[in-house]
Amino acid sequence: MKNKLIFILVITFSFSVSAQIYTPDGIVQGESVNNNVGIGTSSTDAKLTIQAGPNGYPTPLKAISIWGPNSPTNFNSAQDISWDFSAAGSAVIRSYRGGSWDTYLQFLTNNFPGNVPEVRLHINGDGNVGIGTTNPSNLQGWSRVLDVSGIHDSKILATSENSTYKVGIFSHNHNWYGGGGFVGTESNHSLHFITNYNPKMSILTNGNVGIGTINPTSKLTVAGNIASREVKVTVDAGADFVFEKDYDLPTLESVDKFITKNKHLPEIASAKEMQKDGINLSEMNIKLLQKIEELTLYVIELKKEISNQKEKITIIEKQIKSQVSK
Repeated sequence: MKNKLIFILVITFSFSVSAQIYTPDGIVQGESVNNNVGIGTSSTDAKLTIQAGPNGYPTPLKAISIWGPNSPTNFNSAQDISWDFSAAGSAVIRSYRGGSWDTYLQFLTNNFPGNVPEVRLHINGDGNVGIGTTNPSNLQGWSRVLDVSGIHDSKILATSENSTYKVGIFSHNHNWYGGGGFVGTESNHSLHFITNYNPKMSILTNGNVGIGTINPTSKLTVAGNIASREVKVTVDAGADFVFEKDYDLPTLESVDKFITKNKHLPEIASAKEMQKDGINLSEMNIKLLQKIEELTLYVIELKKEISNQKEKITIIEKQIKSQVSK
């Protein structure tokens, strides 16, 4: 009777503690209370807990190593870690053997039960990354490439923590501003282009563009010099009104008095005003053209006066000769 009691106690105790499998290098332990499994540890907080080594253990340290018959030589072979959900999609992490010595890492998902998972992210053995493609384009031979590919369009978006600021790179082949490549913000904020941590060009939400300034006050504000082969300025009107019959051409006497008093031409800003407010090229060109046309009229009038004087002088000379000959 005593032996039977001891036997029952041993059996009961064995079912109340964890079962352990001893291996040469560690312990695989299953907890009967929560059905968790621990490798290298008896303290588990998930269905599988792996402790590869104690704190301070040299790194890198392999926690999981997968090896199979496809590993040594077969091309186009793959080894998967898969998550399948009842009445839902699935997700896969795949190590994929390519040609030569190439080994790829892929992340696959699908969103419907029974569908074959599709590659969403692909990492080549050389470190190039493709999103939406398993063949990241690298025609120029860059050291590292991130290739984001979509059927019709694709986008890389950077968003601040509170989603206040959003800036992205977009590629769209139709139905969006005619298609093409785009860089810009999705939020109502300015876009700045920087070099050496300093803004060099800014585009505000009102469309103003600043070069050398982050506060442009016009469609294009440049804080610096501009070098150009040609500049074309469109205007609404010219200065041909000067040649109209009803134009009141200032007399040279009035212009002379104005210049003597103000030290600049009428209707032209003074040097101090130009230094303070700058010059509107369109308005200034029209004003200068107006002055040139006025000057042309003065020259024409002066030519007429000279011609009249010559005629009078000729008549006087003839009269003098006639008197002398008598």
